[in-house]
Amino acid sequence: MFIRFFLSLPFPKSLRWQFTLALSIPAILIIGGGLISAYGLHLSSDTIQQLTRNTLSNKPASPGSAGQNNSLGQFHVELESQALSLIDFARNLSARFTLDYQMRTCCRRLLRQHQ
Repeated sequence: MFIRFFLSLPFPKSLRWQFTLALSIPAILIIGGGLISAYGLHLSSDTIQQLTRNTLSNKPASPGSAGQNNSLGQFHVELESQALSLIDFARNLSARFTLDYQMRTCCRRLLRQHQ
């Protein structure tokens, strides 16, 4: 069904429009993937916050016990490692958007030079 729709669309006759079409499709896919990644990052941070709240609310209320201090220390280490992995993911996502922006500006310059 979708293939018939796309095949019924007129194919661009000029080389400029063909080049624009060929570059716009991967750009749309990259932007869509970036948006999905950003949504995944948002969803995972919310999940970590809920996990943190649930874990802290389920801790026993006996202050000063050695077991509680040890489990809080382990929880802190685990939470810190998850936060560092989220930071790395955000850096990779930022690098992807920066690369996408640089690629689009480079293609625009090439199009302007060939006009």
